[in-house]
Amino acid sequence: PGVPASCRVKVAQDFASHDNTLDDNGHGTNVSGIVAGIATGTQLAVFDVFDGPDAFDSVVIAGINWAIANQFSYNISAINMSLGDTSQNASLCSNTNPFSPSYNPFVTPIANARSAGILTVISAGNSAFTAGLALPACTPQAVSVGAVYDSNVGGLNWGICSDNATAADKVTCFSNTTSYLSLLAPGALITAGGNTLGGTSQAAPHVAAAIA
Repeated sequence: PGVPASCRVKVAQDFASHDNTLDDNGHGTNVSGIVAGIATGTQLAVFDVFDGPDAFDSVVIAGINWAIANQFSYNISAINMSLGDTSQNASLCSNTNPFSPSYNPFVTPIANARSAGILTVISAGNSAFTAGLALPACTPQAVSVGAVYDSNVGGLNWGICSDNATAADKVTCFSNTTSYLSLLAPGALITAGGNTLGGTSQAAPHVAAAIA
């Protein structure tokens, strides 16, 4: 980070160090590259919160809290979280009771970020739900983002669903949606950081970059 001086990545921190790698399969590099390509004047603090395919809530929240604590040192205005589970939440996940089965541990840290002037942008999920978002995208005060195509890229099979035809601004079949979804943004197919990927993970950083 920061070497050479023109490097726009100013912080790279491994919050989930057990797998001994900062990125998995190019996903984080692609997401960061989208932010860098859209918001050309920004610098980035990038965090690895995954151990292999899994991420613990406490580790993700540690990243949010780091951003709040270091907001003024790095002029942080937006947090991008291209992650989520496979739950379907038809309404906002506002339960702050830790003894409840529907407890959402992200409510307080995301509200704290918002109070500090930092918007938290989260991918809506790729389960093709038409009436619910994944957690933590369902968190109050989060900016949830679904995916649209950026152009006509032909027919695509995503495994969970297929789009026989594609076009700019067409909602992808895999993108979760519901009445409280905040925004849609380009999520397929996005080339950045040396990788071409599709998902709501790619849509969210477009919005985080626009905020920045």
